[in-house]
Amino acid sequence: MANVCMFGRVYGRRLMGMAVVLLFVAGCGLLAGCTSSPKPQGLPLAAMTFAHLEPMRLSAFTVHKSVEPEQNSSLSGYFSERPSVLIKRYLDQRFVAAGGAQDGTVSLRVPQIRLEQEQISTYKPSIFWERKTYRFDVFVDVTMSYRDQSGNNKSLAMTLRRSTVLDDGMTVSRREEELQILMEELFIDLDKQINDRIGLIMAYLPSFE
Repeated sequence: MANVCMFGRVYGRRLMGMAVVLLFVAGCGLLAGCTSSPKPQGLPLAAMTFAHLEPMRLSAFTVHKSVEPEQNSSLSGYFSERPSVLIKRYLDQRFVAAGGAQDGTVSLRVPQIRLEQEQISTYKPSIFWERKTYRFDVFVDVTMSYRDQSGNNKSLAMTLRRSTVLDDGMTVSRREEELQILMEELFIDLDKQINDRIGLIMAYLPSFE
């Protein structure tokens, strides 16, 4: 399966050229977009990749990452790739340990991914044909924590949500494209939220008690 750089379509539409706040890391990285080619007619969507993002080198001896599977497995089949697979790939490619034995441990956990679909309207394009529209929601719970060599621990939990509208007249290909755009938007938000906050946790600022 071909690969396609993440964020390109959304950055081209919304955030082109936007710099992301620097993480509390040994090096620095900017969240830069790269464009993706349109899907060839009749072919499956290209796999999402994060190769265009420079790895963020955390001042930690170890970085633990874990992602639990989606709660609603039937809805996860709507995606060309399950959200849990994409999130694990993002964490693995984006965050690396660059500290020494004197540094602590960072944990990035996604304990829950919820997929929800709710009918919001019904309409009739003709007297013989009825179509329904649905709001499709993705909720991602994220927990970030840092434990230093003395055993002191700091953590922060947050929930991200992204929504789109689908209808039952969509082809499988169109639905997958809409959900891929939703995931691109979610990853932009996720990257910014982690980028803004994990350095504060590692610095033990009291505002996150």
